[in-house]
Amino acid sequence: MVVIAIAALFLLSFLKNQIVKAVVGATITEVTGVKNSMGSFSISFLKQSVRIRDLRLYNPEGFPKDVLAHLPEISVDYNLPALLRGKLYFSLLVIDLKELVVVRNNFNKFNVDALRVAVAKHLESGDKQLPLQIDLMTLNAARVVYKDFAKPQGTEPTTQVFNINFLDKTFKNITSAQQLAVLVIAEAMKPTAIQGVQMYSAAAFSNLGLIPKGIVNNLLGKDDATEDFAQSFAKVYQAAFAVAQKLGQEVAGNKNIGLIKCKIDGAEVKVNVNQVTNNRVKVVVSARKMLLPQSGVASGVLYQISERLK
Repeated sequence: MVVIAIAALFLLSFLKNQIVKAVVGATITEVTGVKNSMGSFSISFLKQSVRIRDLRLYNPEGFPKDVLAHLPEISVDYNLPALLRGKLYFSLLVIDLKELVVVRNNFNKFNVDALRVAVAKHLESGDKQLPLQIDLMTLNAARVVYKDFAKPQGTEPTTQVFNINFLDKTFKNITSAQQLAVLVIAEAMKPTAIQGVQMYSAAAFSNLGLIPKGIVNNLLGKDDATEDFAQSFAKVYQAAFAVAQKLGQEVAGNKNIGLIKCKIDGAEVKVNVNQVTNNRVKVVVSARKMLLPQSGVASGVLYQISERLK
């Protein structure tokens, strides 16, 4: 009888893990819009903990059928009474991201942007966000791989590797699974120099209520370039306006307040020309694309202005 009881308990524990594993996998697919697989899954009601190992998210439709993200381990300390009331309440979530693979296909689309669209559509469909509260999340990430297939026919795709290697980045008060998905990818993307990706700007999701204000501020990067010129205001403004006309579209200027606006390569560019003293003018150029800082564009515009003033 003892042997039968032990076998029954083992089977019950196995079935419990398998059932919860299937539910978790289906939820991940629902939130992100992509397929996934798990190496192992275990949940302990006694310790109030969950351990997921070897989680892999796969590319969305329209991209190679490869891994988008590999997470060797995810550990959760949850609150059982809250779970019984129908709410996921995690006091601690630790995520290890080994590799994020960003792909641009031959239609100039990014796989992580497609993930963003899936999250946005999930919200717009009227589905309620998962009732979730995470007090503290710790994120570790090793590297981001960038594969660019948007090349002329017959040309091999280029691959870049960014070893970001950060440990124990912490975030507090995460309140939805959608917000969590966006945050993990956004934070991994932030240290890279991949141009044109929209997804990794958490600010682009702030209007959807996915990212708390404090996290948005943490993820925003520098979007401007500044230089002082020992020239007259009129001459500097004229040079700046000429550069905007040469490089940009939809150019609009207001000389009275020293402001020029235009679009360059899809980025919203602002040039502020400010009279500091009689013989000193300060120029601040800022650029953003999909709310994502474009410091390279801003620096390029300022360089062109400087060249004109020589």
